[in-house]
Amino acid sequence: MKESGDYDVQFVLSAPSKGGVIHLDFNGKDATGPIAVPNTGSFQTLGSVVKKKVPLKAGKYVMKMVMDANGKSGYVADIDSIEFTRSSE
Repeated sequence: MKESGDYDVQFVLSAPSKGGVIHLDFNGKDATGPIAVPNTGSFQTLGSVVKKKVPLKAGKYVMKMVMDANGKSGYVADIDSIEFTRSSE
């Protein structure tokens, strides 16, 4: 991160059922807590979920996305992208 502050993290993803759970680790520490994956209807239909106000300090990180739990389909999600923007609230 170039600047310290709170960031909104948007995951663009798809999932054929609800119940999946993910989180992001930065340098081995959970930074987001559990994020529920929404049901987008299929792996071909994209949707999104936003985790607001994730506090991050300026610097370099090793980021790892952790898939904590499968949804009802037996899969977690198909992740298309992850976008960080400064929180405006």
